[in-house]
Amino acid sequence: MARFQGATSAWTGSPLFTRRANDVRLTETGQQLAPGFTAAFDELGNAVRALRNARPERHIHIATMPGIAQLWLPARLSAFRAATSDVRLSVTALERPPNLKRELFDLSIFISEPDPDEMEITIAEDVIYPVCAPEIAQKINSTNDLFSLPRLLDQSWQDDWHIWAMSAGLSPTDATATERYSLYGLAIQETLAGAGILMGHDCLVREHVQAGRLVAAHEHQSKTGKILSLRLQKESRKRPEIRDMLTLLTGFQSGSGGGT
Repeated sequence: MARFQGATSAWTGSPLFTRRANDVRLTETGQQLAPGFTAAFDELGNAVRALRNARPERHIHIATMPGIAQLWLPARLSAFRAATSDVRLSVTALERPPNLKRELFDLSIFISEPDPDEMEITIAEDVIYPVCAPEIAQKINSTNDLFSLPRLLDQSWQDDWHIWAMSAGLSPTDATATERYSLYGLAIQETLAGAGILMGHDCLVREHVQAGRLVAAHEHQSKTGKILSLRLQKESRKRPEIRDMLTLLTGFQSGSGGGT
């Protein structure tokens, strides 16, 4: 980093960025030059993607968050494989959506804020509500009972319980999570085992709810303002296998009757 900074300073006669305690900031000169370099790197990414798309074998590489990779995507990929046997599939779990202009993923699927600057397909609104195992639900006769039991959440969604409580007209101070997990799939497994009440994201818990393995611990559901979205680049959409994947992901119906 120091070598690169010295080189750019020599080329421009002034530094392009400054290092701070927790981040790096562009200087005024850096801000003026950044758009040109951004466009150049984006074009380089497009060229590499076009080169890769010219290969005869068909391959779809998906980037998604761990919870979607574990809980939402497998049944859909299984259905795609059954219908299209000559396409290789790869899945990479990431905590944040990748920059598809730079990174060589064909699709990204995340629960995130809508982004008008992205080519984005909304699969579903992000809806949350508390869920638990049936034996735990038998202990809940009132809201006080709900808040007296262990409350679980994924560390990536620290505010889930507060968002839901505010939407339900309840005191958010009573809705602090008591147990946190680094993976949503792990939190669900603990919930299935009777560890407590999980703030469920509908698209990730619906299969368990439909099968009766989990039940809603309260009738109120809350929209978070986020969406389950699929993003891709314009060039990727021209590929027939990508179009087939989009059709399946946006219209999938599970064997138990649940949609997307």
